[in-house]
Amino acid sequence: MTGFFRGYWNTENTSKSPNVHVPQNPDSTTVKGHKLRRFPARGIAIILGPLLVTAYFIIIWAFIEKRERDTIKYGLNGELWVFYSWFIVGVFGLNLSKYGLQGVEAAMLQTRTWQARNSMALMMHSGSTWSGPGGWVKYFNALYQRKRLAGRLWWLLAILSALSSIALPLSGLTMDIDDGYIRLDEEPMVIGRKWDNLNRFRGYFRPLSQTLWQAGDSPNLPGIGVAYTAPHVQRDKFGLGDFPNPLPTESAENPDIFLVPQATVPIGGKSWGMLIGYNCSIVESFSEFKILSRRLSAKYEYNWNDRYDFPLFSLGPDEAILVRNSTDTAEVGDAGMWANLEIGVKPYTVNKNIPNRGYTSEFLAAQANGTLRSQIIEIALWQAAFNSLDFNGSPGAMIAGAPVPFFEDENGKIHHNKSFFPAIYNRGGFQRLNDRKVRSLAVPVGVRCVSHSNLGTAELDPQGFFRTFEQGLPPPKAYRGDESSGVFGQTALDFLQTKVGNLITSSGFRSVPAEYISRSRYLSADALRKSCLLAFARDALSLMYDDSNEFGQNAYPLSDATSSKPGKILTPGRVPGIIPAVFFVLWALGCIVLGIIYGFSARWSETLDGYSLFRFGADLSDQIRGRPEFAGPGEFYKCDGLWRLPGLIGDSQPRSDTGHISLVEQGSEVDRGKRYH
Repeated sequence: MTGFFRGYWNTENTSKSPNVHVPQNPDSTTVKGHKLRRFPARGIAIILGPLLVTAYFIIIWAFIEKRERDTIKYGLNGELWVFYSWFIVGVFGLNLSKYGLQGVEAAMLQTRTWQARNSMALMMHSGSTWSGPGGWVKYFNALYQRKRLAGRLWWLLAILSALSSIALPLSGLTMDIDDGYIRLDEEPMVIGRKWDNLNRFRGYFRPLSQTLWQAGDSPNLPGIGVAYTAPHVQRDKFGLGDFPNPLPTESAENPDIFLVPQATVPIGGKSWGMLIGYNCSIVESFSEFKILSRRLSAKYEYNWNDRYDFPLFSLGPDEAILVRNSTDTAEVGDAGMWANLEIGVKPYTVNKNIPNRGYTSEFLAAQANGTLRSQIIEIALWQAAFNSLDFNGSPGAMIAGAPVPFFEDENGKIHHNKSFFPAIYNRGGFQRLNDRKVRSLAVPVGVRCVSHSNLGTAELDPQGFFRTFEQGLPPPKAYRGDESSGVFGQTALDFLQTKVGNLITSSGFRSVPAEYISRSRYLSADALRKSCLLAFARDALSLMYDDSNEFGQNAYPLSDATSSKPGKILTPGRVPGIIPAVFFVLWALGCIVLGIIYGFSARWSETLDGYSLFRFGADLSDQIRGRPEFAGPGEFYKCDGLWRLPGLIGDSQPRSDTGHISLVEQGSEVDRGKRYH
């Protein structure tokens, strides 16, 4: 502004030139003046620009914020362009905001509420210094020299500009582009059983699956390996955060899992599958057993020609107790430890020819009306180490109140407790213990397992969730009408009721029989539970996927489902989206309020431009003429004379029919219905 002042001062005599006519009194001209104008484009810009930018960011943020908990990076086609478009929209939005604020600035400067206190404060508005770092640096440089130049309006506009300038770069840190999967509207290629071939195998005993269980092999699902759970399940808690998912073998309480045919990529849509649930808890008191606690009243059903070469005791039409101990001929007779294993099962049909149950219409109907109970398996394991073994360790959690199979007299001799299980003792099952020295009494560990299953369809979420499970029809029989592939839990029971040594290997002891004979610690309750959970997991993998991970000729298209492909998707960044969102919202609200109040107000000029400053300087020529501080070089804030000049843009001729816009002290605010020169 001092430049304009100096320019006018140095050319003041040009009014005396015959070629230049400067009217001495504006009222003496024939011009009747002009009405103040409105500039709706700038009003619209300051309202819509910030509003659209803020809304667009919040939509993107809401879209990707929920992905922070996603287990699979799955998105839609075109997300890369959303990422790029955000910065284009952001830059244009910030410029629209500045465009609108420049108009609002001019309208607000002509009000007493937001007027500049003096010409120095008004000069701070020149060049929109409030809109960016250049102007902010200029102000703080002056502030360092103890010159408080800016007024309230400058600070308001600077704060709004700073909010958007901070929010935009921060917003870029709230989102990222990462490798993931993009949805495809085509059927995926999958492996695994489907409704019409679930019973394609005869019988439910799986030698390969048993071998994998004995070896303690991790029960990973094939393909990408998604174990679908209900939406509320915290998948990481059950080891389902990484892919391929292993079926749970560590937790006592596991969620229901919906097993469907698996692809090599995430799939969505609708699919048929098997809903399974299995939980195994460590038993701390013998009274927790509902089947084994009635063991002494069981009826002996043993027959060497039966399916299994070990004793079986019945407690009724659908309950049984199976017994294994290390003195049976089917076990390792000279093992370094003695063990007695008892398994209580319900339901279990006690029959010479145990029928092969399957997912029949009766089974599914019982599931639907709630009359079918879950399968219960109770396991108690007594162990004792012989003196010849270099033994160390404890079985961990032990069953309180459990019966004792033998006792030691005052002479140190081991005697079998005939009341422990009379039926077993009478057939000579424990007699060989009398020939061995036992270093400690056998203290039992126990586990109680509950499992259930059902068949039907559900909606799949590619993130690993299923919704709206609906029970389906029974699958057709593939072989003879009385046989099927069995029901989930039957194969697991087969695993557990084999040799005691198999429990050892499945829980971590790999070499058999060497380490079984020479193992130096008890099988703990935790290890027994893991062995049981692994048996259920391997049962499910065998029943649904045949223990196979081979696609090739086994793959087939899954109808009613959608596939995906690798691609780039939007993911949450390192900065929480709430931080820039707050900045954007405050910026947008401030701009919208100013736009509504002042954006469409009539004013003397579209913006506070150079021409306006030139005119104001010309009007003040009499006050600055002859004052050397206006003629010196340097920054405007070094001109102390500006502090004494007015800053309100108002009507210098309020009593005249045609007013004059200028810098005033005593004059009134502009009248929007009046005409002005």
